[in-house]
Amino acid sequence: MHVSIPARRITLISIPVALLIWGLFSWPLPRYILQGIPSSADNVEKGHVRRMLAGDHLQLHYFYWLFSDMAINKTPLCHDLYQFNSGNDSERLHIRNYDTPFTFVYTIGRFLGGRAFGWNITAFVALWLTYLLTWFILMQFTKQQCLAGLFAVLSVTLPYRWIVLLGGSPTGNAMLWVPTMIYGLFIAGRYDSRWGSLLAAVGLACSYWNDLHIFFFGILFVPVWYLLGFAGRDEYVWRSTRFWSSAIKSILPFAVVAAGIFVLALIVRMTAFTDTNMDAGRNIGEVAAFSPRSNGLTDWRGKGINGQIFIGYTIPLLLIAHVLFLLVDIVKHPRINIQKRLVTALIYAQVVFIVLLALGPHGPFDAVVFRFARKCIPGFNMIRQTGKAFAILPSLLSLLAMIASLDIVELLVHHKAQTPMNSPVSSGIVSNTFKRCALLAAIPLCIAVPVFKLQIRPTICVLDTQQDAYEAVMLDATSVTNPPRALAIPIWPGDCHWSSLYMHYASLYRIRMLNGYNPLVSNSYRTNVFERLESVNAGLLSKEQADWLLSCGINYILLHEDAFPEKVSSYPVVMTLSRLLNHPCLDLLRQGQNIWAFKIRTDARTVTPILTDSPMFPKVRIECEETAFTNAIVRDDITASAGQYVSVANGQSITARRPFLHMYADDPTLFLRARGFGSLLVTRCEDDRAPLSLRLSTNGWEWLRVPLPSHQEKTMPQFLVTNGNVDLDMFTLIGGRWSWPDIGQSVFFRGATFFHAGYTDLRDGSVVLRPEYEADSLVFFGPRLPFEAGQYDISLDFDSPSAPETLLGHWVITDTLGNSRPCSVLSSQISRTVFEHTNNLPLSMEFTYSRAAPIRIRGATFTRLK
Repeated sequence: MHVSIPARRITLISIPVALLIWGLFSWPLPRYILQGIPSSADNVEKGHVRRMLAGDHLQLHYFYWLFSDMAINKTPLCHDLYQFNSGNDSERLHIRNYDTPFTFVYTIGRFLGGRAFGWNITAFVALWLTYLLTWFILMQFTKQQCLAGLFAVLSVTLPYRWIVLLGGSPTGNAMLWVPTMIYGLFIAGRYDSRWGSLLAAVGLACSYWNDLHIFFFGILFVPVWYLLGFAGRDEYVWRSTRFWSSAIKSILPFAVVAAGIFVLALIVRMTAFTDTNMDAGRNIGEVAAFSPRSNGLTDWRGKGINGQIFIGYTIPLLLIAHVLFLLVDIVKHPRINIQKRLVTALIYAQVVFIVLLALGPHGPFDAVVFRFARKCIPGFNMIRQTGKAFAILPSLLSLLAMIASLDIVELLVHHKAQTPMNSPVSSGIVSNTFKRCALLAAIPLCIAVPVFKLQIRPTICVLDTQQDAYEAVMLDATSVTNPPRALAIPIWPGDCHWSSLYMHYASLYRIRMLNGYNPLVSNSYRTNVFERLESVNAGLLSKEQADWLLSCGINYILLHEDAFPEKVSSYPVVMTLSRLLNHPCLDLLRQGQNIWAFKIRTDARTVTPILTDSPMFPKVRIECEETAFTNAIVRDDITASAGQYVSVANGQSITARRPFLHMYADDPTLFLRARGFGSLLVTRCEDDRAPLSLRLSTNGWEWLRVPLPSHQEKTMPQFLVTNGNVDLDMFTLIGGRWSWPDIGQSVFFRGATFFHAGYTDLRDGSVVLRPEYEADSLVFFGPRLPFEAGQYDISLDFDSPSAPETLLGHWVITDTLGNSRPCSVLSSQISRTVFEHTNNLPLSMEFTYSRAAPIRIRGATFTRLK
């Protein structure tokens, strides 16, 4: 006899099950539940943990914190004061939902256990409720409640859920509203339940508040979810007015809410994207770059976008087998279970349509489904990541997997439904034979879930709870009763994840930042703020810029030394840092290790030069075969950089494809590697009125030095051969003067002059790397300067407080042909090697950190032996 489990008991049972799943899939997050939040489902960090990883998780956490700060009246209601604030707080009135109701849970958790605990408990609650509601959905299709609970596990273990949940996407928590809508609409359609209609309306409203992707993809299937319930009714009285009246009244609450949200969405669509970087929608090329390919469905531990849609082989094979069994059964019994087959077909149609939408431009049959959606569904052209359609899939896939498993078992044991309308799929299952065989139905699930777990390897971001430089800004500002306002460097156009670091630290001290991070950035911000101040990334702060900042009440500049990727500058961060330290209108307020706080002065001060090393190592290194040219010939040569060069005859030229910033560097010089017999005319920029003429007469590769005008910000070189035939190999952009050492001479490069993570110690210009902050990857490299051929003794000058023989990392000396020489870095030992440089190409030292212990790198010495 079947025993029904009360809903209250199911609710209680679901909590430890969800907790077990959360612990297993998010491990090692439970160990850091009070200190850190997840940043990614794909781990590349040693021990899965690192401090202050920039990313979407910090951005979303900022909004959760902001809501909780409003709740305790520390921040004015609906005011986003701490980003994109150009001096007028009233302009920061930002009426939005602030991810409610999840932020209510976060607020409670924050005050119980801190910021990280609030974030993590919110994610667990969303996961638990998703599991519980999916369980209730599956119970509508079978009386085997325990089996329904088992298959509901699939809804909270599909890799996509964990990718968005651990990656800090609002989709992660908002996926709760999918089973909310499905369950509500199903019972509204089947039982005329107004409570179900209201529940679905809440799910739709919350999906619109929390994540537009969930709302957009969900609303496409709303009619089908209602139809699933309606098709499973026990009886239909088609001619009864009461029958139709009851059905209409039951769905009315949902219809009213849906209509209101639809009107609101149209209004927002017409206004919200105006004057932003998304007002014209997404072009298909951009969508294709952010859409998964079909091999991602089964690609083991697929990387990037493809990994989002992993399903594996087990569930697809189960569904294929199910379809084959159904076809055989339809042939044998065409008039039996028509209602059940109709419902099953509706679910299959949804799952297939979701998968095709997720593939976007990479879908089969020339992406016919995607192109249809772009053409016929309003707003679909705004979708960039089509893989987000998978947010709708987990609960439906759980349901379909359960139906498939039960149907196959039922057909295998020739079990016939005894009360067909007990549920649209399966009747009251009381056969002992079927009960024993039903255990077999769970086998695919037992295979699939461990496979899903192996796809998920979380990275945990431990949150800083203090930062000395930001604290110094707050204390200095409040000492004169002004709210603290600051600009962080690097300054980005507003849509870069590096800015999430600024937002977190600003939230610790409630500093109003000119910077911000938002996918929808106004064009006015780009023009009036980013373009106006972009030169400050190179340490160039003019009087006009300083006056404008002061007029906005922005008295401070914060330099994030370790959040300074190569994209920001043509040279290492030391150039920006030295210019700020030596700026007559800036005072160093405090260094908080990797972050430097400066105060803008109204009068100039006397400057004592600090960190004025030369040369500045180059970021720009261009192979000539990658430039734009006509008629010139690309040839192979093992002595050329990257194995190729361009042969340029008289009257032919090559031109850089884009301008390169040299940011008014001191003595900027373009080094060109060339050989041949002829003359070159070098045009350094588009309006160069005095092109430089060079004469070349050599069979071997030589470096030609092309001085660049220091009063210009950028160069776009063109090399025109005016006589003879010249081979051009590569060119690089160097700031400052550089001459390679002669035989017997040495050159020492201070650690601060390298491209690096960590922070600079002003006492000796060394770089300090910290295991809790830096990645166990390439974090220190340079000089990337040309060296004459010869034998070089190269040593790394470092120290570490670690125990002797501790492996601190490895460095390798390499040239652009791939010749290399590795060397280990062991604590208390000398780290040096001899490198035979067989050409005159640039040399680079690349240090990969082990994160075993802190290390201070004072610099590197290159001694030319012969």
